[in-house]
Amino acid sequence: MKILAFVFLISLPAHAAEQCVHWPKVFAQERVDEAIRKKEIISIGPFVNDTGRKSDDWLSDGMADILTRYLKTDSQLGILPKQDTIFLPPEHPVQYRIEGLYQNISGWLRAFIQLQDGKGKLLAQFVVETPFPGHKDFFVDLRKAAEGILKKLGRKKIDTKKMLLIQNETDQVAAFENATKGYTALRSFAPAKIEVALVWFQEARREDPHYPQAYFGFMETYGFIGLDHKQKGEPYNQDLENIEAALQAMKKQSRASAYPMESPYLGAYADTIDGIRALATGDAGRAVKEFREALQKVPEDAMNAYYLGQAYAKMGQSRSAGEFQNKAETINPCLKGN
Repeated sequence: MKILAFVFLISLPAHAAEQCVHWPKVFAQERVDEAIRKKEIISIGPFVNDTGRKSDDWLSDGMADILTRYLKTDSQLGILPKQDTIFLPPEHPVQYRIEGLYQNISGWLRAFIQLQDGKGKLLAQFVVETPFPGHKDFFVDLRKAAEGILKKLGRKKIDTKKMLLIQNETDQVAAFENATKGYTALRSFAPAKIEVALVWFQEARREDPHYPQAYFGFMETYGFIGLDHKQKGEPYNQDLENIEAALQAMKKQSRASAYPMESPYLGAYADTIDGIRALATGDAGRAVKEFREALQKVPEDAMNAYYLGQAYAKMGQSRSAGEFQNKAETINPCLKGN
């Protein structure tokens, strides 16, 4: 996809340029909304660093992240970080929990991964022992633990092919460590940590230039930066160009990935531009279609929700207009009253 030399700036409503989006909550709520559409909800981690060695702290998130990715190969499971479960509605409780601890002793990593029911009753424990640091068996053994969890949950079909793709994205634990630190920084959504995230993804790529997660990390970080700029009414064309550059580099250098090599932010941008043009020409029906597609790709974008509401209003569909106006205001309270 070729990025335009400039971004067609939307005429933003009053106050939209202010920063009043609570990004951690917005992204957590979207993960919750996705999880409750699944058959079963599982909360996971973070894992406890039992030996307390500070250099191993990254494993707390790292083990949770890779287990999450393995388990998400089952499309019926809604996997949530433990901290997100506070946003679950009462009618959608957690059915299972995955928690545990790890130890780094004499060059070996020992991890105790517990599968519990929703009330915390132990159903099974999986022990991982692998040479550490820097041994590729780390990825293999955690895949086997994830398969054990799926079997304990009664899953008869396991997508082994996709699991192996995840396992083989890199054999460099250092690259995975750096990517984990990048994602941890990104998911804080704190302005001071966003540049730190980019540094860690650069380090992940340096350790392994063919590691897909390094490139996905770049795209997600630049995507968030662009999303934030957009909510403030600021230009974001450079952010889109950065995503495009990372995507092209990924297609040239990366190993195969379990996920499509694309960015939802680029696709949503194209839909947004088409929606704006449709509104400008009075084609509200086409605008609805385009803004809906953009919002499906990036549900955290308040401005697409806002303009989808405007398009529905032009069609005389006040109920739908109100629904998406409310969604926009929920994400970005600065849009209230506009």
